[in-house]
Amino acid sequence: MKFLVTLVFIAALYFCAESTTYPNHLTLKENVFDVHWYVNTTEDRFYFKVVANTTGWVGLAFTTYEGGEGMKDYDIALGGVRKENETYLKDYWSTSEVKPILDSSQDLMLTSAMESNGKTTIEFNRKADTGDAADTPLKIAGFQSADKSL
Repeated sequence: MKFLVTLVFIAALYFCAESTTYPNHLTLKENVFDVHWYVNTTEDRFYFKVVANTTGWVGLAFTTYEGGEGMKDYDIALGGVRKENETYLKDYWSTSEVKPILDSSQDLMLTSAMESNGKTTIEFNRKADTGDAADTPLKIAGFQSADKSL
């Protein structure tokens, strides 16, 4: 009986993970980098899916500075797949165009990460406002790309 309950629970988790839909989408470069997201306003939480035409790691950064020049005060999500399918996601902070600093408060939750056909996909979520000074508060109604060509 325990096995059956465990199996049903695992199947339910798999179905929930597979049924995630993202109504918002931004292609930063065709066939190179796509960001999908949705906001759960009840939880005040953002859910992201990043698909990049690369293997190894993928990064997504948030800032409140218009234009985003100089990597000043960037809140960075960096994740991917290591050898032997070990997945990871880390929360970083940058103050300038130097190596980002690992945030002492890890406020990102990795849902999944995978590599397939030369692409890396990571799915994660975070609170809109984590309360962490090294995290950029995300506004539910606001999005602006740092890339002026978009």
